[in-house]
Amino acid sequence: MDYSIDIPVRVLTSLARIAGKRDTTRPYLHGVHIEPRLGWACATDGAMLLFARIEHADAAPLTVPCDAIKSATRGAGKNTHTATVTYRDEGTDVSVRVGAQAATGAGHHARRGCAGISPILRVVPSALTGEPASYDPAMLDAMQRAMREIAERPAEYMHIYANGISGPGADCAAVVRLGDCTDVLGIIMPLREAPPDGTSEFLAAFFKE
Repeated sequence: MDYSIDIPVRVLTSLARIAGKRDTTRPYLHGVHIEPRLGWACATDGAMLLFARIEHADAAPLTVPCDAIKSATRGAGKNTHTATVTYRDEGTDVSVRVGAQAATGAGHHARRGCAGISPILRVVPSALTGEPASYDPAMLDAMQRAMREIAERPAEYMHIYANGISGPGADCAAVVRLGDCTDVLGIIMPLREAPPDGTSEFLAAFFKE
């Protein structure tokens, strides 16, 4: 069965920057996963995951390869806001069209290992502990830039709800929000090392005369 869905260009390009780099061992990370019936799209590099709300559509899920997104959006004018994605069942024969520019991608390769929502939702933490953790500043910057662009809120600040570093698997992942925006949601893993202890004592000693 053939499908066609429309999605904002800013959503595709912003999520593509969060997606994993081209890697022959994990090709399924180098793309933007879309769940039209659930109304969201997402991308992950294995350490950070970003969700964006999209219009609901009665279409099968798929992963759009980043290369197809890059090719289709290259040279697109600022007034071109919508991309049309066409594909077949199982996410094959993917084509992305932005204005007069179109690109195809091997969707079945990108989707392998990422079929359905279960592998994606498995990394969402089950609770919020508030325990401190350390995070990669470059990841935080990339996440905030992408969230601002998707939500079209260039001055909004990002909030991080930490879950420490000791939880099993995803239970130590932090939840990231952009102000009170409900159109984007981020998940980011902490660094392996523990945050420094004794912060209260450090502050007292730092300002002690």
